[in-house]
Amino acid sequence: MIVLLLSGLWVRGQELYVYTEPASNMPAHSVSTKVSANITGKNHAAGNRFMQRYTPEFMLALNRKWMVHAGLTVADVHTSNVRWESVYTLIKYRFYSVDDVHKHFRMAVYAIGAYTRSPFEYDEIDMQGDKSGVEVMTRYWMPPATIK
Repeated sequence: MIVLLLSGLWVRGQELYVYTEPASNMPAHSVSTKVSANITGKNHAAGNRFMQRYTPEFMLALNRKWMVHAGLTVADVHTSNVRWESVYTLIKYRFYSVDDVHKHFRMAVYAIGAYTRSPFEYDEIDMQGDKSGVEVMTRYWMPPATIK
């Protein structure tokens, strides 16, 4: 275990953020899809049952600065039946980019709009299944190789 932990000191690579939206965009004029699945074990607070949520998402890079996502969630988290739960869209604009060989710094702003038919149960902000609303954020991204 110690050897595995120490081996990370010499490894360099690009991080992959599956559940967050980085400041980098997809290549211009490209299309992508993603399907996520979250499955929990038996939850006593939910009637001692398994819960599941599936999130198919469609992504389109309009050009090098603009990107659009659209998705929906299908789940039985708030009900005992699997049903469509929410729909959402995300629009991202990368407004600043400094790219060099092996060095990048990018800044972007994005907005998410979501509608859910699930009841308001949890005190968390989650625009992919649990809440309806609009969220606006800004992100910056710099790969680990540029930090010295």
